[in-house]
Amino acid sequence: MADTTVRSVMITGANSGIGKELARQLAMHPEVEKVLLACRNAGRARAAQAELEALTGRKLFDVVILDTSDPESVRSAVRELGGPIDAVVMNAGGTGGPEPGAVTATGAISVVAVNVLGHVALLDALIDGGVLGQVAVLTGSEAARGVPKLFMPRPAFRSTSVDELVSAIDGSYWASKRFDPAAAYGHAKYIAALWMGAMARQHAELRFVTMSPGGTAGSHIADSMPRAQRLAFKLVVTGRLGQRLGLSHPLPLGAARLLGAVTDSRYADGVFFGSRAHTLTGPIVDQATIFSDLADPSFQDNADAALHRFL
Repeated sequence: MADTTVRSVMITGANSGIGKELARQLAMHPEVEKVLLACRNAGRARAAQAELEALTGRKLFDVVILDTSDPESVRSAVRELGGPIDAVVMNAGGTGGPEPGAVTATGAISVVAVNVLGHVALLDALIDGGVLGQVAVLTGSEAARGVPKLFMPRPAFRSTSVDELVSAIDGSYWASKRFDPAAAYGHAKYIAALWMGAMARQHAELRFVTMSPGGTAGSHIADSMPRAQRLAFKLVVTGRLGQRLGLSHPLPLGAARLLGAVTDSRYADGVFFGSRAHTLTGPIVDQATIFSDLADPSFQDNADAALHRFL
């Protein structure tokens, strides 16, 4: 591996699942000196900190309170960091809570606000403040290219114009059709991947990588789903059955993908990496080799412009 020396990392959504496991894996690298657990809930963050210290035998974890559904909470957290960081992993998200289509104070629907818009505010604040030194990693998802096995359609934009992307962010895209939480999640992850491509071209001094952890058992992505859907998802996708069917892999493997994106410079700037076509596990490939529009500079710039209408 072409490893880079990363000594300090912020992880959003680090109190459970993939975020917490990534924090543990980072602490196994002796060169890592600080891991910031950026979480919404202080009590859960402190509990995760104590557990990670016990697991790793290292006291390098600090808690940062921020809520990715609230851009001002994000900006306030960055102002209080007190020093630079080498890397940020933008991992918080999920399916948008019990009301993924609800419009938040930003004007964006919940599923977009928590997965994307808060991270746009975070990355802007880190870069504008000169705080970020090396790499930004976004937790992506194969939902951005559709997952037919899970009945998740591929995002289908007619023009991928700024206005059309804005409609997916504010929810008006769904005005003439039935709101589909899974599809809305896929749209959010698609827009996020495009935005990261735009950031890579705007800031050549940093490396920007979107990395899907793949289908991952223990990821807690289904925790905010309605009960019946949550149970089905955990049984079929992230449970033992899902692993036997090749729909998921163990938690350490999912987190290790993100670790590689942080530490291995061969994961190229501006690229969205994930599983091969028709899979959610196994070897990692550039997703633009499956759907070329993910690497379209005009689409990327449109996503960046659309998101910034809400900030």
